[in-house]
Amino acid sequence: MCFDDILAKLESNRLPYSNGFKAWVVDVRSFKPWLDAIKNCLSKEEMIRGCTITNKNAQELFFLRKGIARILIAHFASRHPCEITFERTDEGKPFIALPIPNCIYFNISHSKEYLLVGISENRDIGVDIEKIRQDAGHAVLAESVFSPLEKALYSSYSPSEKLRCFYKAWVQKEAVSKAVGKGISYGFDTLDVLIEPNKLHEEYNLLIEGLELPAEIMLRFEKDYVFAVCML
Repeated sequence: MCFDDILAKLESNRLPYSNGFKAWVVDVRSFKPWLDAIKNCLSKEEMIRGCTITNKNAQELFFLRKGIARILIAHFASRHPCEITFERTDEGKPFIALPIPNCIYFNISHSKEYLLVGISENRDIGVDIEKIRQDAGHAVLAESVFSPLEKALYSSYSPSEKLRCFYKAWVQKEAVSKAVGKGISYGFDTLDVLIEPNKLHEEYNLLIEGLELPAEIMLRFEKDYVFAVCML
């Protein structure tokens, strides 16, 4: 099995952005025919973690997500997937530990069977993908996620619009927090993002307090998923 075959298939899942980064949204189930080859890319720790998952389907999804992300990052870094090792900052943001030719930033998110991988050179990146669920308790979460301005807008929308509005805000704020490197400690309610529920694709610059330059935000709804990318 040649990694070129996997990479060729992954290329068909690359998002149509060209402003300084690459990102892929992948239904990892479509890579199950190559599961054994993908598992061979994993670290010992990843294999041990995966083997503790007793549900076969969940275990396969874990291996596929970890392996595909590793293959994409290694290809971008001009390394073999097995050569890549990861570490985390004190805030939990992953980075490549092995010395590589260029400064490469990456971020990963997954929801159910879908994986989102973003990779950039010389700029921090954060990504988030979520499967839209009717029963997610978004109305309660909105109270802690939304800024005062966003709460006022949210209250004026219909139930279906509120659902899209919540997820639209959530993925953007998650992407921003991951790009900044703060994770869940970032104050979501201090950030105003675009939440108009009937705009299913957004690309804009967002001013963030404490940053000299605005962040670049890209957002898109696809079927019953929504995802966002933030570049700093």
